[in-house]
Amino acid sequence: MFNSKLFVLFFVFVIATTMAQESDVAKTCGEFLVQRVAKLCGSSCTQEPTDFASTVCSQGMSDNQISAICCP
Repeated sequence: MFNSKLFVLFFVFVIATTMAQESDVAKTCGEFLVQRVAKLCGSSCTQEPTDFASTVCSQGMSDNQISAICCP
């Protein structure tokens, strides 16, 4: 019985991790946000940094959303 519960838990974990996509919303703050934007856009964000950073840090944004807002 323990083995079947462990198997089910492992199966759910594998499914959840394989279904994750880069477009999933991620909260990113501080230096990690700067690095993420640089990776996506190749430069800094073209939006007002305070409003953008507050939104990404508190609510999160997908890579696609960040690219649409920030990248020239």
